[in-house]
Amino acid sequence: MKRLWYVAIGLLIILVALWGLQRHLYQEPVAQDEYRLAKGAEYENVVPLLVLGSGPAGLSAALYAGRANMPSLILEGDQPGGLLTTTTQVDNWPGIQDQTGPKIIKQLRDQAKTFGARMIRDTAVQVDFGSWPFVVHTQEGKTLQALSLVIATGAYSRTLGIPGEKKYWGNGVSVCAICDAPYYKDKEVIVVGGGDSAFEEAMQLAAYAKKVWVVMRGNQARASANMKDRLVGYSNIEIIGSKQLRSISGDGNKVTGVVLQDSATGVSSEMDIDGVFLAIGHIPNTAMFAGQLDLDLQNYLILKDRSQVTSLPGVFAAGDVHDRVYQQAGIAAGNGIKAALDALEFLNELGVNSDFLGTIEANLYDVRESGPLKPVPTATSAKQLTRMIDSLKPLLVDFYSQTCPSCLHMLPLINQASARFGGSINFIKVDVGKTPEIAKMFGSIKVPMVRLFRGGKEVANNNQAMNRIELYKFITEHLLGAVNSVPNSP
Repeated sequence: MKRLWYVAIGLLIILVALWGLQRHLYQEPVAQDEYRLAKGAEYENVVPLLVLGSGPAGLSAALYAGRANMPSLILEGDQPGGLLTTTTQVDNWPGIQDQTGPKIIKQLRDQAKTFGARMIRDTAVQVDFGSWPFVVHTQEGKTLQALSLVIATGAYSRTLGIPGEKKYWGNGVSVCAICDAPYYKDKEVIVVGGGDSAFEEAMQLAAYAKKVWVVMRGNQARASANMKDRLVGYSNIEIIGSKQLRSISGDGNKVTGVVLQDSATGVSSEMDIDGVFLAIGHIPNTAMFAGQLDLDLQNYLILKDRSQVTSLPGVFAAGDVHDRVYQQAGIAAGNGIKAALDALEFLNELGVNSDFLGTIEANLYDVRESGPLKPVPTATSAKQLTRMIDSLKPLLVDFYSQTCPSCLHMLPLINQASARFGGSINFIKVDVGKTPEIAKMFGSIKVPMVRLFRGGKEVANNNQAMNRIELYKFITEHLLGAVNSVPNSP
């Protein structure tokens, strides 16, 4: 009998040890009893409702939070405005028959600001859900304490991973026709995809290109009937069905051709082409939440029932980051409204009201405005730019377009860099839409494009969107001759 008793005790010890090991290996999310309101007054940089992302979902969430007098903050992300800013024509936004994507985003931003929403050009890079308030670390080095969180980080464009795709990225391979279409005037391009996005890209390109081929893997387009009807009016657009893009080739500087494979027979054929535009869907921006929040097999956030509640109380989601079915701007905006209402209910149940907010006012995150920075001058002629390049002082030239969302995101960062490095470096920007002869002189076929000059010679260039820290590092490495510590503020 005593032996059985010892065995039972031993088994109990083993079970307890295994339970402890499991807790150690798999960190559990914050426990329900950790949501104690008093904890909100123990931290600095507290944000009652923090929104990650500034597309239709994030802006709508902030708008509704503002209407309820709940302090909110939007981290705008690497692409302010989200994917809608890459759409030239929107004819299905409720109440507006025909509008551009950037204009709709601007209207939403202005409306959200009217109700008190605050926005900063920063991106969340790490979120800790192991305690409450949730700890959010940003690209710019900030640490925020969020009482509630709305994840509206959207999605990014899917790529093929085929030979030549990475090599010629930005030099003939693109995912943004609205950004790059002017560089393909009288040239031949292909658009890969068969949905609404592919048809939209094709129509944007058709205004410039001599010929646009829409290459689809199947023989039936997935685009809506309205999109198909609109495509009929373009004589320079042709659809190629049952073909798959297998490789991209070039001359070392730009794309010159592709290899297509017949989906049915497997036979491959070469095609001369000047540009490749990918419109094959998107991948949700959920990598930083893996292992902390429930995701489905395609890495979309899983929500509870018909709400915007994720697997963790106090954390909500809206837009393309969870919606793998509809992926429409109007639905994303509606989800953002629902997410804000769900978050407000969560906060109200905790007791986050005007009285409580008054007691922690000194602890709330304060968006400190340092005042407008002096804008970088714009080059008006090739002669002016050549004179600056030939001067003794190093020079940064920012090529941009008013129709390129990434370019517009970069402009304030260029102003910040000018304030930071202006004593050692000259700065100038070139609007390729207004001064195309300058862009042609330098062979800039993609924007945004940053070129660095020293002693009259080009020393480096970058044709990808950069955040502030990446921009500072790029300048420091190539123009100042050494890698210094990158400051957190200009």
